[in-house]
Amino acid sequence: MSVVGLLDAVGLIVGVGMMIPALMPEKPPDPQATTTVNIGVGLHGNPGNRDPLDYKGDTPTITLYDQLGTLVGRSGSEGHVKAGGVVEMAIAHEKDMGGVKSEYMAVAASGDDAICIQYITTLWPDQESWGFLGDVGTLCDADWYYSDNVVANFDSSSQEPQSQLNRSSNCIWVDQNGSNHFRFQGFSFHILDFSSSKDADTDGRAKQYHDQPATMCKSDPRFKSWPKISKDTVIPIFYDLIHYNSDNSDLDPKAVLDKKRWCYKDKHTKNKNGCSSTPPSKREARASSSNPAPPFMAGTVVKSHHGDHNATHLCNSKTSKGPDFVSLSEGVFCDMEKKQVWPLCSKEVAIGCFDVETNKMRPGPHGRRDSEGRRIPFKSYHKEIRWGGGI
Repeated sequence: MSVVGLLDAVGLIVGVGMMIPALMPEKPPDPQATTTVNIGVGLHGNPGNRDPLDYKGDTPTITLYDQLGTLVGRSGSEGHVKAGGVVEMAIAHEKDMGGVKSEYMAVAASGDDAICIQYITTLWPDQESWGFLGDVGTLCDADWYYSDNVVANFDSSSQEPQSQLNRSSNCIWVDQNGSNHFRFQGFSFHILDFSSSKDADTDGRAKQYHDQPATMCKSDPRFKSWPKISKDTVIPIFYDLIHYNSDNSDLDPKAVLDKKRWCYKDKHTKNKNGCSSTPPSKREARASSSNPAPPFMAGTVVKSHHGDHNATHLCNSKTSKGPDFVSLSEGVFCDMEKKQVWPLCSKEVAIGCFDVETNKMRPGPHGRRDSEGRRIPFKSYHKEIRWGGGI
């Protein structure tokens, strides 16, 4: 999928009133005491055996803040969630917070198992719901990978699913101890800058993110990936309220990029408002030119029928991480370790290609090198994931 296509995909949930009905809480929360958060885990979904490769992960800790950065509530330990699964959290509000609306969320990995988050939904005490898709992380240079789960159209007026979309959202990797070569322990975001069940039927915000991606990816209060984050990490908020046009785009796009308007709540600051304009730590995580596969994915290949799963795009991304990948609709294999693409073997292409029947690379005319002189990698898999239908 092209970058433009991904931005359009984000538009399905960013500012267009689209949601994922399966994510909506089945039971409404206590309107005075709780906010309900659903976390959907991506990567794969085999209906008969949801997690055959043991790709479950530790449920992350969720921390909620109000408009002023005051703690609203925090989730407890929820154990493990399987790949393709959903965990629902009813987060109790802090004393005296009542039915306040949470406007900011911090997501922090917990335990030793990495997890790939495909979506998050938030249900306020007044029953207004909000959604966030992992596609945002793809666009904003988080560690990411494709997922098999297909989202559904959502009509905010009827609260009922309308149709299946011909796409699945990507997922964002978070890992607490870094043992799986992922760069980030978590992320934070401004809930209001993504879709609401009360949004107008317009794509103004999505168009803005398409035309001015920095307004989503370079505005720390709006979205930020954290190399280190814990339940006590001070996340940024907008000190000055952000104003929106009727189509949900920013009234002043430059305002969200103005660091003087960002606030890190700091009890040690001398500012009267308790804000510091700089984060406690300036450590940044950069994408590495080397891309070792996460250890628990070694010897695994994914084969996908989904038309929006583009192996070339996956390989061209410096921040994608996951198993080697085959796009059957595109006819391309992505070697995730070397970030190289190879054609699938066919009647027209018989050498220097990936054989989907044997899951091996066929040697080229010069042994282990193709006609262009590229070294043909040796591939052998003991695990296979199939997405979107049989091979």
